[in-house]
Amino acid sequence: MTVDKATLIAHTREDLLRHNAIFKGSPERPNTRTPEHPHFRNGVRSALIAVAVVLFMLPGCVRRQMHATSHALPRAGSPIADETTRPSAMVKGIRFENVTERAGLHYRWPLQPRPLRILEAFGRGCAFLDYDNDGWLDILLVASPHPVLYHNRGNGQFEDVTEAAGLASLRGDWRGCAVGDYDGDGYIDIVLTGYKRLALLHNVSNGSNGGRRFTDVTVAAGLDPANRGHWGSSAGFMDLAGQGRLDLVLLNYVVFGPKDPQFCEVRAGVRSGCPPAPIILSSASCGATRVMGDSRTSPPPPA
Repeated sequence: MTVDKATLIAHTREDLLRHNAIFKGSPERPNTRTPEHPHFRNGVRSALIAVAVVLFMLPGCVRRQMHATSHALPRAGSPIADETTRPSAMVKGIRFENVTERAGLHYRWPLQPRPLRILEAFGRGCAFLDYDNDGWLDILLVASPHPVLYHNRGNGQFEDVTEAAGLASLRGDWRGCAVGDYDGDGYIDIVLTGYKRLALLHNVSNGSNGGRRFTDVTVAAGLDPANRGHWGSSAGFMDLAGQGRLDLVLLNYVVFGPKDPQFCEVRAGVRSGCPPAPIILSSASCGATRVMGDSRTSPPPPA
């Protein structure tokens, strides 16, 4: 198992555009969203800077950070320790209550076989969105075998509208999601990412009582329903060039397939899913790693 190119951010513009797909949301604007255009370069540069900060949180850096902070923990009884270790229940006016069943959210995540492979252990996403513009946030679960949509009735109750919203037919190994009005029609659309799966869902009228449903426009929008064979982990809508149109950024996880090791013994005698191949980062280059075209990693080029 090797690390997918989209796991880390490429130093070069060409690597970024080739793999961690950035889809432009303004096809009718000629020559304003190309890599040669200054607005596009500034947008990509800003995105790279933001993600570079996140790279300092990679596992390769965690050990060094934990080692540094372990010597700086506040002593018991000190004002700082009392403040940081105080139970959340002590915070005045804040209390959380599990109302899942009472609210009508009855979905149950299916049990996974044990031991878990890395694919099953990855988890799934969810989103709050007001898909019908009634002023109440609805709930989207990136569930199995298809996404599940709960409509907020405005009285503390939710109803399952998966079938009516056109999501029941979207069967696949879905993992993540993003929501945003990509075409500017005033209604929230959905992107689903998954294991070699990708779907762009356009929010349209269902023709009755102001109801809404989602239609699959993946191919029509120029996207690959197989996500080019990648394991899609997450996605985001954002206006990279500041021109009032939402672009789509897709992030992919590791390279994993039937020919890769399925189970390993990370600890002797304990069989579990194999982790991603280790990435060796020196203390001097922690955070920035150039991703090569063959999905292997290499140290960043010298400055």
